[in-house]
Amino acid sequence: MARRSRSPQSPADSRTSSGHGRKSPAVRDRALAALLSAPSIAAAAQVAGLDESTLRAWLKTDAPFQAAYAEARQAVFDAALGRIEILSATAVATLEGLMHDTQPPAVRFQAARSLVELGLHQRDADIILKKLDAIEAQQARKE
Repeated sequence: MARRSRSPQSPADSRTSSGHGRKSPAVRDRALAALLSAPSIAAAAQVAGLDESTLRAWLKTDAPFQAAYAEARQAVFDAALGRIEILSATAVATLEGLMHDTQPPAVRFQAARSLVELGLHQRDADIILKKLDAIEAQQARKE
């Protein structure tokens, strides 16, 4: 029986192919989830049921997988920032409570220092964002 030749597949096609060496979308999704939660690439590969070299290859050369991983990492980061925003008022209130005279001097000092540093970082971020907005507006006028 004659062998049929197969045309080369693009990386995007590899998500849906079931040929030898190709992984299903479910396996790729498991790999993404494992990368987000495992302490190492080796551990993620084991959790996903993949050879470590396959996962490393996807991370180096598979553009659709790289894009999906970047998007997943950004989603996790955005969720963490959302949690931080929710907890910020509680954190500031906790630091404020630690600054009372009933606390040892070292505790009061550290709480005060933390609040000042947070304030300075926020001020710096605001200044940087205003400057960036000005630069972007200037660039838009030039175009």
